[in-house]
Amino acid sequence: MSRLLSCWPLFCLLIARSGMAGAPLPPVTGDSRLGPGQIPCQLFGLWRVSVCCKKAHTWIRYENVDTGEVHSISRFKRGAGQLKDECTGETIVPGVCSSGLWWDQDLRFEPEVRNGQFLLISVLIKDPLIYQSHQQDGYRLRGNNCTSYVAEAWAFYSGEKYCLPGAILPRRLGKALWRRHPDIPIDAALKGNSLFR
Repeated sequence: MSRLLSCWPLFCLLIARSGMAGAPLPPVTGDSRLGPGQIPCQLFGLWRVSVCCKKAHTWIRYENVDTGEVHSISRFKRGAGQLKDECTGETIVPGVCSSGLWWDQDLRFEPEVRNGQFLLISVLIKDPLIYQSHQQDGYRLRGNNCTSYVAEAWAFYSGEKYCLPGAILPRRLGKALWRRHPDIPIDAALKGNSLFR
C-alpha cells in the first residue's frame, strides 16, 4: 500500500512517493504516470538509489531493499519516452505529454535492468527524498536534459559532483562515473549500448 505525501510546490524542491509494503510494481502505462508538479516527496524504508544509463538516455532508479518495489525518475522532452512492441509496432508505453520530470516512465526498461543491463552505480539511503532539481518542467538539450538531471541527482544522493561542460550527454556522464569508479562493469551493464562508441 502506498501513501502519497502532499507538498507545496513553492516549499518542496525534493519530492517522492512513499512505498510501504507491497509487490514490485509492473511497468506503468497510460495516465498512472506522474509528471511535472505531480511527483511525490519521499520514499520510506531502505532504498538502493542508482544511476541507470543507455546510450541516449539516463535515469535515477529507486529499489526498496526489503520489498523490491521499484520507481524511476528522469527528465523528458514532450513526446519522448515511449516503448513500442518490437513485433507489432504497437505502443506499449506512450510518450510523455509534457516536457519535464516524469516518475516511473523508465520502468519500461525494468526487464533489462533486472537482467543486469543499464545499472551503473548505487548507494543505499534510508527514507530518501526525491531530488527535484530547480525546475520540474521543461527540457533543453543543453543544461536541462535527462543527463543534467541525473548528474545533479547523483550529486545530491552521493555527494559526487561531475563537471560536464558543453553538451551533457549520457555517455559523458557514464565516462565520468567510470573514471572515478573504474570498477564499474560498464561494458557488461550496457551490453551493446557502449558509452565508449
